[in-house]
Amino acid sequence: MTKEEFLAELTATRTVLKRYALYLMGDNERADELLQETIVRAYIGLEGFVPGTNFLRWMITIMKNLYLNYIERKRNAIVYIEYLSDFNNVDKNTPEQLLLVHDLQEIINRMPPQLRDAIKLRIKGMSYGEIATILGLPLATVKNRLYDARNEIKSELKK
Repeated sequence: MTKEEFLAELTATRTVLKRYALYLMGDNERADELLQETIVRAYIGLEGFVPGTNFLRWMITIMKNLYLNYIERKRNAIVYIEYLSDFNNVDKNTPEQLLLVHDLQEIINRMPPQLRDAIKLRIKGMSYGEIATILGLPLATVKNRLYDARNEIKSELKK
């Protein structure tokens, strides 16, 4: 698909895509952001579009996947914030909880940089794909590093 064909298809389907983004996000500003990100991802991945297939369905799939990533990132961020707020509130902390948090921070800080960077980004709520983009690594490498980091944490906590 050429750039001109992409723009023509996009022009023909933009209204439907905008309505779907609004349905997913429930907010006009966030819907615009989702639509814009969908267009950028589609254009970057244009070689993945199979000519003769349904362009609108392809764009909706990209949008839905971006939305699901957004939901996962938001959920992970909320869990992490709640986790931190639990431990930042000294009145509710037991000495065991404080020691565990301290131990986790120590373990993570002692990890090799490639494992430490990946696990810290994951703790911040980023998806595997986002971590791969930030670190400039293949997705499989990121998954492998996170697996190794989790195993290192488990083994260190057992000691």
